[in-house]
Amino acid sequence: MKFLIIFLVLPSMAMATLTDAERKSQFERAMAAIIAAATPALSTSRDTLIKDYVACKSNKGQAVELIGASYFRSCEHEDASVTGDRSLEACQLRTASHALCWL
Repeated sequence: MKFLIIFLVLPSMAMATLTDAERKSQFERAMAAIIAAATPALSTSRDTLIKDYVACKSNKGQAVELIGASYFRSCEHEDASVTGDRSLEACQLRTASHALCWL
């Protein structure tokens, strides 16, 4: 009887564990690779940067100041066509550097 219970319960527990595991999208994996290549000495967590970006509402952008490895994200722009410029400008204002921010 114990064998039957173990045989029936353990596989369902193992499957529940597998389905509860967090899975990263292809976009998140690509973004992690780009962040790792652009800022290898990043002091904050890449996963946190990515999760915060993904959680941001649409018309969003993220810029990086490469020397200090500082990221700046902006969300909810009125139009997707201005998102890149606004994110870049905000990064430049925040870091007081016009040449060091990149999208």
